[in-house]
Amino acid sequence: LSAYESIKTVLGSKQRHLSKQDTLATALKSVARFQGSVQVISKQLVTPVCLDTKCDSPGDIPVRGVAQALTEDGIPLCLQCQKPYRNSLLSHQTISNPANAWQMRLCSYLCMDKY
Repeated sequence: LSAYESIKTVLGSKQRHLSKQDTLATALKSVARFQGSVQVISKQLVTPVCLDTKCDSPGDIPVRGVAQALTEDGIPLCLQCQKPYRNSLLSHQTISNPANAWQMRLCSYLCMDKY
């Protein structure tokens, strides 16, 4: 076990996937930039968490899904690039609907591949 831990912490090692805490920290930074809010999304449920920028630390929020930042207009930000989700074929109401949050978590195939 100690050998595994030493290999795992080598400076050259790279994290393969973002942790939920990393995603939450990024979402909280984006909330401050876009004056928006954070919601926790999963395939089954969407939970609004912070209605403003009062959430200061990632430890304040219990995460049962993935934290996603929203703009002040309710537009979700891409989990990878943190840009507002845009699709000319969908209405603003469809994009900002919490029931569609899981489908709107990534803005493009490129971001999906990177994520």
